[in-house]
Amino acid sequence: MEMTALKDIKLNIFPGEFLVVAGSTGSGKSTLVQHFNGLLLPTNGRVKVLGKDTTDKKHRNELWRLVGMFFQFPECQFFNATVYDDIAFGLRNLNLDEKTIARRIREALAIMGLPDEVKFAHPGKLSDGTRRLAAMAGTLAPRPKILVLDEPGAGLGPKDKKIVFDRLQCLQKSSGVTIILVTHDMEDAAAYAERVALLKGGQLLRVDKARHILADTGVLREAGLRPPYAVELADRLRQEGIHLPSMPLTVADAAKLLGSLLKQKAGD
Repeated sequence: MEMTALKDIKLNIFPGEFLVVAGSTGSGKSTLVQHFNGLLLPTNGRVKVLGKDTTDKKHRNELWRLVGMFFQFPECQFFNATVYDDIAFGLRNLNLDEKTIARRIREALAIMGLPDEVKFAHPGKLSDGTRRLAAMAGTLAPRPKILVLDEPGAGLGPKDKKIVFDRLQCLQKSSGVTIILVTHDMEDAAAYAERVALLKGGQLLRVDKARHILADTGVLREAGLRPPYAVELADRLRQEGIHLPSMPLTVADAAKLLGSLLKQKAGD
């Protein structure tokens, strides 16, 4: 029995933006992003990446370098004895000389905030957070123009998760790489997204600025997602007659607004 995984998707992604593709389990978000580097091809319609159709065989053969794909738990994909050898494997397929490979690896590790010595380590002996960052360095070393990350914080503690996401945001701001984050966690979207594309049942429910979508509890619940904690808190306060001057998206935003409100009340 044939099933349609995606239907009527019309989505433009802008160079250098931080886009979140959000939806509940089975919404089609992981299937959608696998079209961005030619892993999947559309049965109907067209997908153009960096101005060219993914059905162009020559272009599709280059997409593995131009579009870095980062799947859940990528550290499980390490297969060499050292981080260096693992990252170097992909770079050698680009026919780079060893001096250039060494420089690319050093730069990629630095972007992820890792010391150069990490390249000598066995991946299995690194902490979870460091191993995740090292895996990301491997994705960055070919210097992709687009980075697609499927739940990159999965399985990490809050501290390691924040380090990973902060590094990604820093990379986006400093180098202009386009970041596409796949997640069902609206806390991550609230902290980092510029725009959000919301999927439900393989269809695009809505795409808009993060602030507009994440403040709309109705559309989030329609997509089977829980709104950010700060948005839920603001809603409950409003029901109690306490109106914040603006809608907070993160807990830090809510704390600042509540602090400001308390100072204002104290001064009255």
